[in-house]
Amino acid sequence: MLSLTKVAEERILPGLRNKDLKPVMHSMSRCVPTLPVIKKADAPSAISFFAREFESDPLNYCGRVRVRVATEFVITTERFMNPSSLCPLESLRVNHLLLVHSLADTFTEPLGSVAAYERSKVAKSKTLVLIGSAGDTAGELRQEGSVPESTAKLVKVLRLGTWHALCSEPGIE
Repeated sequence: MLSLTKVAEERILPGLRNKDLKPVMHSMSRCVPTLPVIKKADAPSAISFFAREFESDPLNYCGRVRVRVATEFVITTERFMNPSSLCPLESLRVNHLLLVHSLADTFTEPLGSVAAYERSKVAKSKTLVLIGSAGDTAGELRQEGSVPESTAKLVKVLRLGTWHALCSEPGIE
């Protein structure tokens, strides 16, 4: 959730987008924290079967994002993305970094993973795998440093066309 650009452009009402609520988000979070107002991005059409299954499960919340949660998303995202904040991406220091992200993901945008890859300080190696969307878009593999041999096998996943919702996948029971 390092990039909210796509979600910010979603229309709530005619003439009103998610991003228009940003100036009043803190007040709304204090006054009406559970108000479900923020519209989520739609699932990619290539996986509409998954979206229908997700929405038909009575145990999944499929409504709009509540104000308090959306406010915390914005605060956290801005802290990571702002180089002058207390915890910017530039402060991420590890020996090896592997980022895998689907280009079809509508919940956590790939732009965040790209920014983490580009701005992180890594001692030995870093790898970014962007999985293509269902054969339409080719994936991408970027690597820097002394890349472990095993990461070369990641090329095989570049055209998987995968998208996920970790909170509702098999095995979460």
